[in-house]
Amino acid sequence: MNILLSQNANYAGTQQALAQAYYSQGLIYLLAQKPQEALVVFAHSRQQGNNDENIAFATGLAHMYLENYTGAETEFKKAIELEPDHVPALHNLASIYERQERMSEAEHYYQIVHQLTPHLGSIEAAKHAKYDVEYLVK
Repeated sequence: MNILLSQNANYAGTQQALAQAYYSQGLIYLLAQKPQEALVVFAHSRQQGNNDENIAFATGLAHMYLENYTGAETEFKKAIELEPDHVPALHNLASIYERQERMSEAEHYYQIVHQLTPHLGSIEAAKHAKYDVEYLVK
């Protein structure tokens, strides 16, 4: 991917293109169930300026798949900070809290998910919804 920089490093879109390429490669690693490799390329994407809610969510997923709940919590919170109605990040943050037996925090976030997704019908349906890498590659 560094060929982009070596070919024309002064082109205004080079960093953005490289950031997107790294992000896409990270998603492929997540789909291949290789979260550690995904974290490496997501870090490269961020170094090239990609700091939106989707990179935070994807990085949170990688941490979650590795059962690094502290890293996942940090990243899902970052996604929510960037987009307060980011339902997948809200849901997965609640799920992380539930896995850590932090039930009051989990319930708080599941309640928000339920409010944002009335089509799910109940808080139980909101709890059992699935938001993984497929959300990002649709």
